[in-house]
Amino acid sequence: MSFIDEVTLTPATVEDIDIVLDTIIEAEKSGTNIISSCLIFNITEQEYRKVLTSLLMEEYEDYEFALSGFLVAKHNDKKLGSLGSWIEGKNDTDSSIIKANVLFTTIERDKLLEVQPNLKNLRGASFHRTKGALQLEYAYVKPEFRRKGVFTKLILEQIKRYRDIDPELPMAESILFRENYRSLNCFQKLNFQLKDSIDLKGQPSEKFFPYSERILMQFHKHQYPD
Repeated sequence: MSFIDEVTLTPATVEDIDIVLDTIIEAEKSGTNIISSCLIFNITEQEYRKVLTSLLMEEYEDYEFALSGFLVAKHNDKKLGSLGSWIEGKNDTDSSIIKANVLFTTIERDKLLEVQPNLKNLRGASFHRTKGALQLEYAYVKPEFRRKGVFTKLILEQIKRYRDIDPELPMAESILFRENYRSLNCFQKLNFQLKDSIDLKGQPSEKFFPYSERILMQFHKHQYPD
């Protein structure tokens, strides 16, 4: 049996918060030392990890920090990485609204007032997510386990996981940076197509991100593997 055949994928539990935290942080860094959320909220990585731990322990669903949306890859009980997911607009509530409400109740009021100019500078730096589409967000595999098919297995299993619930799932989407070539190549090999892009060069939001071009990739129902 090959290595990838021995890799197991399981929904994250509180025992997996460590690898989920690493996944969120490393996905934001995208191979750099820049953590967008730390710059936006003017906090350290350690402070951000505490905020994320609090969010992951909450029972909020259908947005990017819902622990239940993460799949964790393991080999002989060693955690290799994980991938987050949710269905956008479930129960008619945008994930961005859920995220804002949760953050506003978690981060201190004085801090939120302090970073209001940063939040305003982010306008125009985000995509409209398709209601009803599977969102794949925050993907990470530890360096020593890359190029072994783990990333691809996480993506395909997340899609299968949601299709088992809804065979008519219309599409899957992922937002990433064009310059993050490893992730981009993997999504392209799985036939994800470029839907839209945002050029951040010269924009007020550019200083908050590790790269200058954000892209939206889509994978439609007719492309699903059997």
